[in-house]
Amino acid sequence: MASDVLPSEILTEIFSRLHPQSLLRFRSTSKSLKSIIDSHNFTNLHLKNSHNFNLILRHNTNLYQLHFPNLTTPLPLHHPLSYTKRITLFGSCNGLICISSNTETAFWNPNIRKHQIIPNLPVSIPQSETKIHYAFFTYGFGFDPLSSDYKLIRISWFVDLQNSTFDSYVRLFTSKTNSWKVLPSIDYVLCYALTMGVFVENSLHWITVKNPDGLHPRLIVAFNLTLELFNEVNHKKLVWYDLKSQVSYVEGIPNFDEAMICVGSLVPPSFPVDNSRKKGNHSSKSKRRTRIL
Repeated sequence: MASDVLPSEILTEIFSRLHPQSLLRFRSTSKSLKSIIDSHNFTNLHLKNSHNFNLILRHNTNLYQLHFPNLTTPLPLHHPLSYTKRITLFGSCNGLICISSNTETAFWNPNIRKHQIIPNLPVSIPQSETKIHYAFFTYGFGFDPLSSDYKLIRISWFVDLQNSTFDSYVRLFTSKTNSWKVLPSIDYVLCYALTMGVFVENSLHWITVKNPDGLHPRLIVAFNLTLELFNEVNHKKLVWYDLKSQVSYVEGIPNFDEAMICVGSLVPPSFPVDNSRKKGNHSSKSKRRTRIL
């Protein structure tokens, strides 16, 4: 008697085209379906086949979801850190959202209601002969396609304003190992506190300077999640006008077939910028338009 069970490859293809709420129901029906739906390969395939575009908004501890193109009816989201007084969004990638409270950080998938609590990383204040005038932190969240792993970076700075010096400390969390590791310090300091790394093309980006004295030029520094290295972004690929805001990036909005990267807050509405982007072959280049939203 022939088996009436479909091969896993066909099941994967079928389920990858379903709405997340349907996946939730099927996920609870059997261990085999749960294994398929929870796999990294399925997540990537489902994102590739998805035509849903959502915007996540935060107000204190509450998160809301807006669906494109209807932006008039926000839907409340019940996230795993809702018991706290306030949360911070560290970033989002591939349908996952990285959120944090004063005591906990989590990778959270609102579509299938799964989350991973990140081990707590205490802050160690360095023993220094110079006076620390203030300290601040930044985080960045993104996906490494080579290792198929989600990563979270934390950079902390302890700044001596009198001598215009600082110490930096870099830590990296990887989802697969569920642990933090130490990375070398960097020679850059964040320009604007409370700004998170912006994930673009496998790297996280920040506006920085090499000296906090206010006399040095601002730079955009990128952290490559695969190489786990920092580098300065080539000036020729940047739009320099007025860096009074953080880097912003928007991609995949319906009716916009452009990738958009925004730098600054006081800039012309739109202007052309060359941007290389891999599409099939690695040498393809396209003219794109940068817009300020």
